[in-house]
Amino acid sequence: MLAHAFLAVVRANEHARRPAPADLVPLSCNEIQRLFITLVVQPLHNMAHRLGWSDWRRRDQERSRTSHYRRQAAQGAGRLPSCSSELPETRKAACEIDETARALRQLCPVRSLRSDEGGHRAMIPGRDHGFTDQGVSLMVSVSMESAEQAEQRLRRVIAQADLVVHDGVWCFEESPADQPPALTRETLAVVRDQESWSRLVPLTQEGDGVERFGIFSFHFADQVDNSGFVGWLATHLKVELGTGVFVVCGSNRAHGGIYDYWGCPIDLLDQAIAVVRTLRVS
Repeated sequence: MLAHAFLAVVRANEHARRPAPADLVPLSCNEIQRLFITLVVQPLHNMAHRLGWSDWRRRDQERSRTSHYRRQAAQGAGRLPSCSSELPETRKAACEIDETARALRQLCPVRSLRSDEGGHRAMIPGRDHGFTDQGVSLMVSVSMESAEQAEQRLRRVIAQADLVVHDGVWCFEESPADQPPALTRETLAVVRDQESWSRLVPLTQEGDGVERFGIFSFHFADQVDNSGFVGWLATHLKVELGTGVFVVCGSNRAHGGIYDYWGCPIDLLDQAIAVVRTLRVS
């Protein structure tokens, strides 16, 4: 609420000191927040670029707003106001309320929605920021941050995750699409395309062309934003060891939520685990 109060004060000050041109909507809380983030907090382009985009958005909003209310006025009173200055005061007030609501949604973004017992969509406040499903990690999280902030967050994620190194050598067994594989206790994952099934299981018989993998897995802590984790860790392993990896993701809501199975060449498994453990304590 303090952030919204700040935006409201800035908006009122801007309206009083520098009224908007006729072809632009006045600066809203939403637009002020966007400019503050892109010009001060996380600048990605020069100021002229960002201000140009801001003017374009406000000009487009002004045209849309004027057109919308002209249509409404034509239906109700048989006349079209020539510009936004002729809009009824009640509609201007409603527009301001809508802007405030949009600003609040920007300040507290909805990261996940789930159905409650009545079938309605319920938003559950999270511990860190935004909204999250209560007690579980999200399959896909959304967050805006710098590269340094992402690095710090993902190091916390890997440190908090449960790491398991799976014994033995693993491989993918393939079968035709019309012959689904049996699901056994040893089966870690099953995926398919239009032509075949592929089952991740312990290697029981050597054969030509069969890739041999070592497997390790992560169960992530609950209510953790792990977005970007796969690319981040895969990049570290590529830089350190030169190896690619494969990742299979699943969800177990009784154990925090998201888990990943990671595969690398069996000959590099020990080195990959050493890289992971270094990241977990750094």
